[in-house]
Amino acid sequence: MVGGKTKGDLPGVPMEPQTYDAFTSSPSGIRQINALDYFSKNPTMEEELADLPVPRSYEKTIFLFHAPPFQTRLDHLYEGRPFGSRAIRRYIERYQPLLTLHGHIHESPYQSGNYLGSHFENI
Repeated sequence: MVGGKTKGDLPGVPMEPQTYDAFTSSPSGIRQINALDYFSKNPTMEEELADLPVPRSYEKTIFLFHAPPFQTRLDHLYEGRPFGSRAIRRYIERYQPLLTLHGHIHESPYQSGNYLGSHFENI
């Protein structure tokens, strides 16, 4: 979530099929939405990441993301399918910050491993 809005991930990448009702909240309350229509009218995660302020040194920067990066074991559902953010993964690969902290996919609370030569752990 960036700026209080849920995001699509990358332009042109289809969203996962929605198997639940989607809702959004605002100061005026909670309302049900058509997820495909809603996400197509809002910036993607990649577009929001591109608008972040540029730090003096990525090597000394710590980022906190709600979503885990795609295909890094932190994002696997029970069935083994990855469900993280491709945009966040690309951002990390491009800038290689000192540290990134992530929320988790509830189905993968005990995953850990290595990615881009760095250790990650889901706690």
